[in-house]
Amino acid sequence: MPLFKILSNTDVPDRKKFINRASREIAQILGKPEKYVMVIFIPNLDLVFSGTPEPALYIELKSIGLPKEKAGDITRKMMEFLTSETSIPQSRMFIEFTDVQRDLWGWNGDTM
Repeated sequence: MPLFKILSNTDVPDRKKFINRASREIAQILGKPEKYVMVIFIPNLDLVFSGTPEPALYIELKSIGLPKEKAGDITRKMMEFLTSETSIPQSRMFIEFTDVQRDLWGWNGDTM
């Protein structure tokens, strides 16, 4: 049940298209079925990074079984995708990874 949450101080031209592409991309990157992926995009936040309000992203990726040893590769792929979609440089992005314990992730009236 991956959660891909993207917060930005800018917006994208077509939000629905962006989050649909993000859903497919994160499912592919993680090798998980897209039917379990949730994407949240929150644009136009008051966000300052490195002392400047230039376009920036804060990203959260939460998932059951997030492979710590693949975090670097996942970071590279996610940032390449996000830069291609938003034109925001990778140096203006932070990603927080959370490996969620199966019994602490609720879905469909139960835990996973």
